[in-house]
Amino acid sequence: MKNKLILLLQVLSLTSFAQETSALNNESKVVNIVHRFDQITGREGNCSDSIAILTAKLAELSLINEELLRDNKSITDTLQEFKKLLCMADRNFLVEKYGTDDLESDYKLEQYTDFKQNYFLKEFLNKKNETLVFFPFNKATANLKMYREIDSLVALYFTEKKTTFKICGYSDSKGVEERNSELSKERAEFIRNYLVKEKKVNSKNIKTEGKGSKSKERFNETELDFLNRRAVITLN
Repeated sequence: MKNKLILLLQVLSLTSFAQETSALNNESKVVNIVHRFDQITGREGNCSDSIAILTAKLAELSLINEELLRDNKSITDTLQEFKKLLCMADRNFLVEKYGTDDLESDYKLEQYTDFKQNYFLKEFLNKKNETLVFFPFNKATANLKMYREIDSLVALYFTEKKTTFKICGYSDSKGVEERNSELSKERAEFIRNYLVKEKKVNSKNIKTEGKGSKSKERFNETELDFLNRRAVITLN
């Protein structure tokens, strides 16, 4: 019986006990279990050799586990540093390419692709079940047919019952806030009309809001102000 217990403890040492980082704690657990077994069944012989072998194995596993934890921390730290560098690089890319753009330029497929693939925007703007739509300066129209994400949201809308669209429009800080507030509402309404007319979404299931240029969700840095010309579509 005791041999079976030792075998069981050896198996356990490769699973749950291996998660412990302290060999001393593992040894104590093994000794306590065997001691309790002796109390119940009485001693059938000295099993100190088996305990010694088992605790030595646990000590070995503990060292391996500590080494893995150090390696994992190193990998995690490296990955976090890489993400920061990638985020900054993609931020600078947007600023250099679009931060000083012609204010009258249209929002084209190339810009849509650059924005969609940009890690900086994914980290700071995109959330689950959200779609970002960017607009040209002082305009409330965009080529929404480029946005396949909208098609995905619409498909989910018709699949799931009792779902509602929420569209929030924003603007940059140029000009007066009264006009910016109106422009942000127009952007949200433009997307609403597209969903109703082109995608046959029930207008009762769409809520719109104009956030203007004073929202907490905006970019406060002047060189990133062009990223505030957007609307966010959420399916709840």
